[in-house]
Amino acid sequence: MMQFGIQIGWISPNIARLTHNNSFITLTPTEASWLVSCATLGSLLGAIVGLIFMGLIGNRKTILLILVLISISWLCLIIAESAMWIYISRFLSGITSAMTLSCFSIFLAEVTVPKIRGTLISIASSGNPFGIIFGLITETYLPMKISSTIYLCQCLITIVLFLCLYDSPQYFIKMNKFEKASKSITFYGIDSNIEHESLESNVFMQNKDTKNIKNNFMEFKHPVVKKTILVIIVLFALPHLCGILTIMSYMEIILNVGKFNLINSDKCVIYANIISVIVSISTFTLNDKFGRRILLIISSVGTILSLFALGIYFYLLHKEFDVSYLQWLLIVSINIHLISCSIGFTKVPSIILSEIFSDKIKNVGACISTLSGCFFAFLTTKSYQPLVDTLGEEYVFWIYAGLTIIGTVWVVILLPETKGKSLQQIQNELMKRKSPL
Repeated sequence: MMQFGIQIGWISPNIARLTHNNSFITLTPTEASWLVSCATLGSLLGAIVGLIFMGLIGNRKTILLILVLISISWLCLIIAESAMWIYISRFLSGITSAMTLSCFSIFLAEVTVPKIRGTLISIASSGNPFGIIFGLITETYLPMKISSTIYLCQCLITIVLFLCLYDSPQYFIKMNKFEKASKSITFYGIDSNIEHESLESNVFMQNKDTKNIKNNFMEFKHPVVKKTILVIIVLFALPHLCGILTIMSYMEIILNVGKFNLINSDKCVIYANIISVIVSISTFTLNDKFGRRILLIISSVGTILSLFALGIYFYLLHKEFDVSYLQWLLIVSINIHLISCSIGFTKVPSIILSEIFSDKIKNVGACISTLSGCFFAFLTTKSYQPLVDTLGEEYVFWIYAGLTIIGTVWVVILLPETKGKSLQQIQNELMKRKSPL
């Protein structure tokens, strides 16, 4: 997840760097917008690739494959002599990002217990903002070749760590390797919480059904599954509908256009993300204390208010008001946006994904959720600059706020609370809930 964050943090400093005349590779504004969005195009492919490999080799080995592809993406930047190498690296980063979102939370859910599942996935998710800060700092102060070498070394260390882990008990049972499943249960310390016989029976029967592709797709005709799919699609769209990736990618440019001069804009980007990480760390346990729905509502309220405030700032700026005394509003709004997203929008979707699907369709569900996130990520990042040129920043931010309101209302109405419940309990509750569709 830290590698995932580095790939996001890489964007903002390098857009400013590569569009500067003194850059060793110079991009036009249009080429720079493709640099942001080509990763999301790669994500669409990555969601499909992730689905295939999760079914073939399991989640742990899929994560190992992801790390190998990330290593190749950093190698592309190390040897880059033209823009094409950078585009290839960004496209690979999109593929690996989608694969990561598809499988990391499912893998963690399979090797932990309900009591700490939300906290553990939140801790893992915090690697994302840590990586963002690390990427921002290194890209701001180091040449691209040196920074990419550092990322590559960290990625290789992570590969070694994952080689030391076991696959999940569910994976071994699907492969009819029951002795290894027992060792995996003991290795992850979950033997006191999961009865092996029950797990074996449940997963084996689901595995039997999984082999029948027709039966698998028939599952998606069930009203409960249809509702679940719709919830997941909107849930993974929400972080992008509220503009989080767009604001993070264009933050330095937004500050420059907003005539922010209290401190250097590149330093301001770093400070804002450090605050976001601090908040992310301090909210590790909130998912298991207050539940998923409450955190989604908090995130939604914070992002909506911040987006309206950003819109007001740029509205006044474009109406030629003196906004020099309102520069605090610009930076405070951006910080509130990042903080609000880190509380719920960046964590809750992955937690829900790990909990809400039955075992036999969870891989397909993960693929659908990732495709949703990737599609809306591409839509918002690629459309941002054209919309700004046509409407202005204020209307773009207000559109994001309106979409966030609609998406949050939809999810909160349909989403059951999953806090502290076993995967089987969640499935039983979903079966009992009457679909409003």
